[in-house]
Amino acid sequence: MSDNPIRYGVILRSDNFKVGRPINVGRRSATHKMFQIASISKVITGIIVAKFCENGVLDYDTEINRYLNTWKCPQRGITLRMLLTHTSSARKSGFRGYPISTRSMPTPLETVVKWIRFEGRPGETEEYAGIGYQIIQLVIEDVTGKSLAWHINHIFDQLNLQQTTGKILRPTQRRYELAAYDDYNLFPETAAAGIWMSADDLMSILLDVCRSYRDDTGVVLHQTSARNMLSKQRGYRSALGPRVDTEPVLSFYHGGHNVGYRNSFVAYPDTGRCEIIMTHYNPIITDLDLGKIMQMHP
Repeated sequence: MSDNPIRYGVILRSDNFKVGRPINVGRRSATHKMFQIASISKVITGIIVAKFCENGVLDYDTEINRYLNTWKCPQRGITLRMLLTHTSSARKSGFRGYPISTRSMPTPLETVVKWIRFEGRPGETEEYAGIGYQIIQLVIEDVTGKSLAWHINHIFDQLNLQQTTGKILRPTQRRYELAAYDDYNLFPETAAAGIWMSADDLMSILLDVCRSYRDDTGVVLHQTSARNMLSKQRGYRSALGPRVDTEPVLSFYHGGHNVGYRNSFVAYPDTGRCEIIMTHYNPIITDLDLGKIMQMHP
């Protein structure tokens, strides 16, 4: 890792549900700034799906074509559970985004139609597929008639998030305080990679999930929903949105990497211990670099 390639970076930790002081790890302060959380967006999408399943709007094991009306999936038998756990047979791991000068963005439907392909049979193998989360976005928007960005604002409203949005943010939009107004791409793929969020807001969401899981005191999900979402699925690495480990104790985690941004978190629901690192960098850093930075700031 070169000498401090991180332009903006922050580490935020909690222990026993108490949040510590943020640690700045960039050349400039980033405590309250918004980062593209990249593939951590999948965890936020998983929470939203859990909420809709809790309310009876969706069901993890219903074939998605029963929900879709703007598009029908050509591969039969696919469910939300399969899409969330990367076992649907859909193939396309991630997205590169679009330069910030791009004027017109593809719609969620156009993204799915352009990139979708399948290999094998649904439910047989796990292969990381961001495109699956874009199909989930179609399901949510077809069923509710509202954008995923709208649901991000409303499902988490009781947490009073200050710096979170599913909208496409361009450098000219100064309503939000971004970590950087250059050196990033635009991601219309909201569910898979396009959410913007501060470390403070992500911590609020993680601790709320932990509270729901441990003693049903969270405000977004009921305990049954949180435990469902964090249950390891048939031996796969994924739960219903996050990754999970069960040894030595239960933890859920995810990382995310878009152009200019690399982030990661891990949370322990039984103890309320969470660790978040968010960075905007130039030149590139790796997940290994993130680990080294965390070790430098215990």
